Amino acid sequence: MASLAPLPVGIQDFAQLRERGFAYVDKTQLVHQLVNGNTAVFLSRPRRFGKSLLVSVLKELYEGNESLFRGLWIHDRWDWTKRHPVVRISFGSGKFQRRGDLRERQLFEVDNEARRLGVELRGSSPDLRFAELLHALSMRGPRPVVLIDEYDKPILQNLEGMGVGRSRIETGGNASLLSTNGGAEPLQASEEELSILEDNRQQLRAFYSCLKDASPEFLLLTGVSRLAKASVFSELNHLKDITWTREFATLCGITQEELEGTFASHLEQMANELEMSTADLRELLRKDYNGFRFAANAQTVYNPFSTCRCLADRDFGAYWTETGTPEFLVRLMRSCNVELADVEGVMLPTSALSTLDPDRPDVLPLLLQTGYLTIAGWEDGSYRLGFPNKEVRTAFVEHLLQVIHDKRVREVAPRAQGLAKALAKGDMERFMSEMKRVFTGIAYQLDDAHEKRYHGLFQALCILAFSPPGVVLAEVPNALGRCDLVLDMPDATWIFEFKRDTDTEVALRQISEKEYENQWEGRLFPDGSPKPVRTVAVTFGAQERNIVAWDVR
Repeated sequence: MASLAPLPVGIQDFAQLRERGFAYVDKTQLVHQLVNGNTAVFLSRPRRFGKSLLVSVLKELYEGNESLFRGLWIHDRWDWTKRHPVVRISFGSGKFQRRGDLRERQLFEVDNEARRLGVELRGSSPDLRFAELLHALSMRGPRPVVLIDEYDKPILQNLEGMGVGRSRIETGGNASLLSTNGGAEPLQASEEELSILEDNRQQLRAFYSCLKDASPEFLLLTGVSRLAKASVFSELNHLKDITWTREFATLCGITQEELEGTFASHLEQMANELEMSTADLRELLRKDYNGFRFAANAQTVYNPFSTCRCLADRDFGAYWTETGTPEFLVRLMRSCNVELADVEGVMLPTSALSTLDPDRPDVLPLLLQTGYLTIAGWEDGSYRLGFPNKEVRTAFVEHLLQVIHDKRVREVAPRAQGLAKALAKGDMERFMSEMKRVFTGIAYQLDDAHEKRYHGLFQALCILAFSPPGVVLAEVPNALGRCDLVLDMPDATWIFEFKRDTDTEVALRQISEKEYENQWEGRLFPDGSPKPVRTVAVTFGAQERNIVAWDVR
C-alpha cells in the first residue's frame, strides 16, 4: 500500500498542515459561506475540536496565501488580489489564575501582533494598545480582520480552579460563595479567587469593548461557552452566534462522509492490521468517537482529535478525555444534587443554551457546551441531552465514581466484570450480590440519600459493565411515563424500576401500569425467535443504605 498522508493530530497551524502534506478535511466551502454571509461571528465548540485550526485557515485566507489553498474547494472562488491585515489573538495557552496573568498575556498578544504588522504602540494598558493597533491598521488601507481564539479561557480557568462544597475551615475561614442554581452545596471560593475572577472579567470587558468601534472586515470569536457579563454580546450587538445553527453544525468535526472520503486509505490500513472489515471498523469508530450534534436535525460529527489519534495509533483509546478531566463538572454536579439520572435523557429548553453566567454556573448547559453532553433529540422547543459516544460516557462515569464516591476504576472494574458475567447467564442473584458489594463500599456517602442517588450509582456501574456490548438507557420515556433504567443486551432486554423503603410490588405494579415493556417487546433474533424482555424491581433501604429487596419477572 502506498504511503499515507500523515494525520494532523493536534496540529493547529494551517500553513504547517498544508506545507507538510498532512491529511486535511476540506471545510473551505463552509468557510466561504461563513465569511460571505457575515461580518462578526461567535462560535463555541468543545476543546480540541478544531477551533484554532479554523482560525488559522481564516488568517491564511485573508492574508492571501493562495498556494496553501490549491486543490481545495475555495481556491477558484476567492479573490486573491484582495488582502487584509489579520490580527490574531489567542488565550488558549495562557494561565490566568494569578493576579496580573491576564494583563501580561493581553500585552504579549497585542504587542506581538503589532510587531508582526509593523505598528508602533504607545498606550499603557492592553485595551488602549489593542484599540490603537486596530485604528492604525484601519488607517493604512483595507480594513483589518480580527480573530480571537479561546476568548473565554481567562474566566473558565478560574472557575475550574475553585473548590466545590469546601468548608470555611478548609479554605482558611475566608471562603465566599458562588451560588449555583439551587445546589445544596454551592460553589465556594476564597476572597482572593473571587477578586481575581472579577479582575479578569473587567479586563476582558475593557479589551473586547475595543471591537465595538473598530468595524473590522471580519470578526470571529471562538470559545467553549457564551459568557454573560463579559460585554462581548451586549456591546457587539451585530455579533452572530452560530454555535447551535444547522448551517454551520459541521464546520468543526468530521462527518461520516468526510471520514470515509479523506481517511479511506487510513481506514483500510487499520482494518487490515486489526484483521477486520472496514465496515466493522467504521462501526467501532462511530460508537467510540461520533455522536456530537450541534443543531436539531443536523448531522452528527466525529471528535477530530480522538479520530485522528485512533487512526494514527491503530488502536482505540480515551484520547480526548485523557487530555482534560471533567473533575470540576462532576464536583459541580454533586454540589447541585445532580445525579447521572438527571443528565442523560433530560430535556433542556433551547433558551438555556445561550449563555453561561460565571456567578451562577448551571451544570447541564456547561456539560453540553464542554462536549460531555450533546443534543440527542428535540421536541417542543427543548433538546434532549445525552452522552455523544462511548469514549465520553465511560470517561465521565469513571470520574463520577472517583470524585463523588471515591472509587477508582481499578476498584470497581472487578465488580463490573462480575455484573457482566452474571447478567450474561441471567443470574440475577449473583448480579444483585455484586451490586450490593459496591454499595457497601460507599455506604457512608449514601446516608440520607434520596432515591436518585442510588439510581445514579446503579446506572454508573451498569455503564461500566455493559456499554458495550449492550446499551444502557436511563429515564426512557413512553406515552405513560419514564422507566428508570433499561439494559438492552444482545440476548435480552432488562427493564429496572427503583424504589426506596417500599415493597418491590410497588415498582412491579408501576412497570405494568405504565407499560414500560411494550416498546421493547416483539423484537426478533436473526433466527426468528423473540428477544426476551425481563422486568426487575429494586428496593433500596435508607437505613441499610443498600439494596434490600429485588424481584424479577
